[in-house]
Amino acid sequence: MLKTFARSFSSTSKRADLAKFTAIGRIGSDIEISTSKNNVQYVRYPLAVQTTKSETSWFNITVFDERAIDFMSQYLNRGSTVYVEADASMSNYTSTAGENRHSLQLVQSTISPIIYRNKREDVEGEANAEA
Repeated sequence: MLKTFARSFSSTSKRADLAKFTAIGRIGSDIEISTSKNNVQYVRYPLAVQTTKSETSWFNITVFDERAIDFMSQYLNRGSTVYVEADASMSNYTSTAGENRHSLQLVQSTISPIIYRNKREDVEGEANAEA
């Protein structure tokens, strides 16, 4: 039997707003680990999402989670199809030409591979093809 859950809302309580990004796409470059000025490791990668047969949208995703970085650097590479959830935020800035610009910031919270090949298999496959 299904349980019914009720959630109460109060106009006096503070709540955090939520902005989420969810997509299935292909990783557009090899995974490279970088280190910030504060000595924090991160990965930034492009995600290609095919919106129609002739159009592809590109999103830049940043990852700070150490476990995700280890997994991605070991098992994922360019062309891997993944399901990504990210926290989304907009930042505004002024360009060098004085124009107001907007930038979508996506920080990965979850990644699930859909189609991937182990990087080790790729290296072995290339070595066998050359022999």
